[in-house]
Amino acid sequence: MRGQRRCFTNVHKTYEALVFGHIVDDEREIDLPLQRDHTFPPFMRVSTPEGEAEAVQLVEQLHHAGWKKTIRKSPKPCRTKSRVLRREMYGEEPVTRLA
Repeated sequence: MRGQRRCFTNVHKTYEALVFGHIVDDEREIDLPLQRDHTFPPFMRVSTPEGEAEAVQLVEQLHHAGWKKTIRKSPKPCRTKSRVLRREMYGEEPVTRLA
């Protein structure tokens, strides 16, 4: 590729969620660390002191080194920004569509 220039672009992903209830704030930011959900892997969940203590207890009961390594990974920082696309009704239930 001599003489050619490469062009790199940033990637931005937007997901859409439908949640029960009408969210009051039009925009919000959630800044909470995530950890592996040791009860339902491979899912993730918000890291709490209780969750960390449960993970430690579970690791002590495991006999497979690979699972121990996976379960004991440290929580990771996570920042999620959301904005209301619209508030609507789903049958008789209020719902909010978020981006």
